[in-house]
Amino acid sequence: MRHAEFGGDQLHDHRTGTGSIVRNADGRLVMFSRGTNNALYQNIQATVGGSTWSGWTSLSGSLAGDPIAIRNADGRVQVFVFGTDGALWYKIQATPGSATWSTNYVGLGGNTLRKTSLVVQMNTDGRVELFGRGTNNAIWHRYQTTPGGSWNADWVSLNGQLAGDPTVILNPDGRLDVYARAFDGKIWHITQVSPSVSTTWSAWASLGSGSIASMGSRAESVTGRMHRRFRQENAG
Repeated sequence: MRHAEFGGDQLHDHRTGTGSIVRNADGRLVMFSRGTNNALYQNIQATVGGSTWSGWTSLSGSLAGDPIAIRNADGRVQVFVFGTDGALWYKIQATPGSATWSTNYVGLGGNTLRKTSLVVQMNTDGRVELFGRGTNNAIWHRYQTTPGGSWNADWVSLNGQLAGDPTVILNPDGRLDVYARAFDGKIWHITQVSPSVSTTWSAWASLGSGSIASMGSRAESVTGRMHRRFRQENAG
């Protein structure tokens, strides 16, 4: 991870990979990164909008990939990591905005997921939902059964044969929409049938002709319309 400087405070120190940043319930930013010793580290803004940070402190763990964090509907930040055992694990704040975390990591399985493919998104009812591409190239998901609470029993396949990792957005109508590049070079997507219903999805549908080399970043316009950037292969 390249270092950043905020008001002269350098926010890197033996970190590696790509970090994750999220806003605490009290408005302060909190950053997460994997250390060169493969432990998870956090760095917390001292005041809202301030240039002073707490410094990196260890949350332990043995990580095999980069962390992804999200703030739950109950205000607690939750951070997800793949362990060196191949499974997905998480830690969650003890209370909203706290520097104290759950004592132990909690396992979520997912050993057959590709470790760079995890996407974390929130439903309109406040439940967190996880998506990833499996080694069988299908999209898999797992979701909270209540906002900030327990999880459904196991990962569930959304099928598909995808060559690229998923991007997941929340549509203006409240439904989650999953996009990924398939082996035909086209972008395909699958959508929740109803907002916040994690158990019922549409069939996969193609976005049409054209061969896409890779999916880029997502952007939302002020009107709520979704836009995506793609890199198209040169047919000539």
